Amino acid sequence: MLIEGVWHENLVRFPVEKRARASYEMMCDLAPDWRMIPHLVEALEIEDFDPDLRDAADRDMAQNLAAMVEPESNATRRNFFTALREEVLAPAIAACIEAKRLADEAYRASRMAIDA
Repeated sequence: MLIEGVWHENLVRFPVEKRARASYEMMCDLAPDWRMIPHLVEALEIEDFDPDLRDAADRDMAQNLAAMVEPESNATRRNFFTALREEVLAPAIAACIEAKRLADEAYRASRMAIDA
């Protein structure tokens, strides 16, 4: 298993994200290490990768959040954020899980090639 850029052969990961409720914190924990992004792009053969995409997405999100009118009642606000979590966080967490799996496989393959 790859942890912070170091491969550990004797570790087994227990996928908490399959049992716990989706949250922003979980997504941050599952997001691939930024140093692995170019390797994932290469492994997935993504040709139109834009290294500035993250900054552009952050700017767009900041503008959207600034323009957002938050519901005033607690129940409406709770429903709003529950729907937002289901609509946005669940797919993002699924993408992070897949990226982590691919990063582990790519690293394992590179180790096998180096060892061979």
